[in-house]
Amino acid sequence: MLRTVIERAGFAQLYGSSQARTGTNAEELAAVPAAISHFALDTLFERPVQKDLVDLLLLPPSDQRFTSCVLIHGMGGTGKTVTAVVAVQNPEIRKHFCEIFWATVGGDAVGGQLRQLQAMLYKQLTGKVVKAEEKDEGEWQRALVQAMSEKVCALLVLDDPWMPEQVRFLNPIDGTQIEHRLLVTTRIRDLVPKATQVELPLMGKDEAVALLLDLAGVEKQIYAKANPGLMSWPPEAAYAIASECGLLPITLTIAAQVVRSWGAGWETSVLPLLREEQGGTVSTVEERVIGAGLQVLEKHEDGAAVKELFHAFAVTQEDFVHPVAVIELFWQSCCTSESANPGSSLATRLKVRQWTQMLVDHSLLLGSSSEGIHLHDIVLQYLRKRLTAEEMRDLHVKVLDGIVAAANERHATTGRGLQATGSTANAFDGEEVDWYCCNGCPVRPDQYALLPSFARSLVHIIGCMHWDRSITCSGQEMRRFL
Repeated sequence: MLRTVIERAGFAQLYGSSQARTGTNAEELAAVPAAISHFALDTLFERPVQKDLVDLLLLPPSDQRFTSCVLIHGMGGTGKTVTAVVAVQNPEIRKHFCEIFWATVGGDAVGGQLRQLQAMLYKQLTGKVVKAEEKDEGEWQRALVQAMSEKVCALLVLDDPWMPEQVRFLNPIDGTQIEHRLLVTTRIRDLVPKATQVELPLMGKDEAVALLLDLAGVEKQIYAKANPGLMSWPPEAAYAIASECGLLPITLTIAAQVVRSWGAGWETSVLPLLREEQGGTVSTVEERVIGAGLQVLEKHEDGAAVKELFHAFAVTQEDFVHPVAVIELFWQSCCTSESANPGSSLATRLKVRQWTQMLVDHSLLLGSSSEGIHLHDIVLQYLRKRLTAEEMRDLHVKVLDGIVAAANERHATTGRGLQATGSTANAFDGEEVDWYCCNGCPVRPDQYALLPSFARSLVHIIGCMHWDRSITCSGQEMRRFL
């Protein structure tokens, strides 16, 4: 399967050459950053821009086209992050660069949160943990440059920055370090002056239809047998659906799962479904397609519960990967559906995992149960738009109450509160949740000492709350931030 995926991504020749090497050479490939390990290889789809990007990153400094920074730009949903992931996972890229680093930025990375990002990037580069508040943005940037200067040949990806100062303070490559490269993905065309720009345009109609049918599992031979009077391929209905999706990979992916779920008769049924307005108001293309995906799920016997769980993800943040145990916490805290038996904890947790996988299978969520779950920013915007500020606040409080309840449960059964155990903590029953308590010592179940790393995670879990330093507060005091 891996060979097929690589061939579809346009790298068959590189794959063949890599197979001809000895086994020891495989160990020389740079590691893929952990931040993108949740991307499934079998979701890749060939696009010409992928190979163009790889070629640019492999240019020698002597080439007149060489610049230290390559910038991929395009509107939301065109696949900028995935294109960067394909490049990073390319064997020639991993052979050329000794180390590869990845930092997800986002529009809200300013002030203290930007310093947190700088501290996290510094840890990637050096392995050293330094509190974010110990330096200002300028001092951090100089520390990053010094750390990168000690590398032999490195590639850094800054995913989704929105402001020039974000790139400036996170860029560890100065003008003398021509052996390193910076890759930026953004919606802003001129975000980095003098960078080599790679535009990620909308898909062409034929390309969009090919993606739609491929992900929907509609194969020409099988389709022709089921439709003896077929006059042309691909079906005209596929072109109409692709156009309704705005030729965006993100919406095409969701629509493909609608087609797959519908089965026979999709040609006449899916397009009207995609055109239905959401909530009785004028909707965007993205909102209509996501709404159609949810309507298909509602046909399942647990459809109401699946939809309720999906809506709970409104409290999350863009590009943050949540372990399954955090999703279980969302369900326990925010959802009231009777589809799960509250009297059976294990049965409920199994159901939540099944529902989560259903949302992944329908491309409404991304990731996997083993690597964690995250959302595309377009899907997150859809979820937030349906809530008022007060409703969002109430949802935040429910999650916070869920954290306190989980601590109470842990304390009652083990005599210990949530503990610091490294990058992840065993919150209950061995599940991995990014929670931390002071120095791993037992604490009262209603009290937490929030380490900087936990503070960042908690910001992502319960919304617009920001900490720049360690703080100690009770559950009641935490609510004041909301």
